Amino acid sequence: MRKKKLLGILTAAALCLGMTGCGENQMPELTDAQVREIGQYVAFVLMKYSSNGGSRLVELTERTQESSSAEEPAGTEPEEPAGMGPVDDTPVIDAPSQTVPEYTLEEVMGLPEGIKVGYAGEEICGVYPNEDAEDFFAITATDGKQLLVLKFFLANNSGQDQTVDLLSWDAAKEDLIYQITVNGEYRRRALNTMLLDDLATLKCDIPADGAYNAVLVIEVDQGVADALETIELSVKCGDKACSVQVR
Repeated sequence: MRKKKLLGILTAAALCLGMTGCGENQMPELTDAQVREIGQYVAFVLMKYSSNGGSRLVELTERTQESSSAEEPAGTEPEEPAGMGPVDDTPVIDAPSQTVPEYTLEEVMGLPEGIKVGYAGEEICGVYPNEDAEDFFAITATDGKQLLVLKFFLANNSGQDQTVDLLSWDAAKEDLIYQITVNGEYRRRALNTMLLDDLATLKCDIPADGAYNAVLVIEVDQGVADALETIELSVKCGDKACSVQVR
């Protein structure tokens, strides 16, 4: 019923557009092209709402979908490109593990067999050795800093007299580096000194079952000296290295 009413209204409108009249409500004159456009629009609407017709856009879409469904059987999945899927029997080659060799402090320093290095504590001061010492050479800290003196002893457990010579030039010892880390962050290389007991340049004879004292010295800020907690000694020579937590 609604479709018939709509068809009647559209038909009457199409007929009126082609007519001219007089009076206050006169319809504007239309060109032939405008009349044809309106007629085409009315024909399209009549076909759309006709029970025997249908929208050609809908019909074309349905036909396209039916054609696609006919070409691809139901349940068929697109094939993956060859070589893209995982292969279960592909061998997995593990990267070779690299074993980092471990060295002792004595091995890195190149000390004679039976010589062991021990830690004897630390000292914070402005001058080392102190003014009362008879040493001809002393170190004085720069303004605003302090000296951190690490004290070691070399014990001879070999059962015979041994000579320790870290002063004479040796190609195996030319890259010997001593580094000290304080509180995990403050890191400095040991100072080069002329102290007779400087561990980096030590030359001495140690009798059997005897020991010899030695030191390493760095400068630290006053704030570090006031809050000293941990000390780590790292020694490196070529491809050999060792780190020891001494405090």
